[in-house]
Amino acid sequence: MVAKSHALVLQIDEGKRASTSLFVDGAGRCVKGSFVRRVFKDSILTFKSKRDAKKLSTHSFRITLGCKLKAAGCSDSVIMAMCRWQSLKSLEVYCRLTPQDYARTLWKARQADAKSVQVTSLPALGEQLDEEPQEGDADSDYSSEEGEEDEEQEA
Repeated sequence: MVAKSHALVLQIDEGKRASTSLFVDGAGRCVKGSFVRRVFKDSILTFKSKRDAKKLSTHSFRITLGCKLKAAGCSDSVIMAMCRWQSLKSLEVYCRLTPQDYARTLWKARQADAKSVQVTSLPALGEQLDEEPQEGDADSDYSSEEGEEDEEQEA
């Protein structure tokens, strides 16, 4: 049997937020985890089979929320607040990219301007050098082979 909720939002004084449970009854008393899990399972069984319901937990919904918030572009602090995570470690462990987000990110990286990357021996792909960089050139990412030999001899 699913318990009735009298209010979805309970107003809590700012100073008491850290010590107030996420799930409370109508009187503001802490609801035990076993009760939340039972209500959750009963609720899931209204639209999922027993077999499918066994794969789900309140924890899996929390992870899903974190992943969806990340995919929606929410900041780490918003995700942490909404999932009630206290450390960035939780984000690292639970907020995963969807395959679509992964592919989209790779596509964006492919199209990104990466001229700031330093390469010591090769020009950027498709880029022709107008003139050979001079040794000691501040803009040069290239070193002359002679300079390298001189350094080796001095050592």
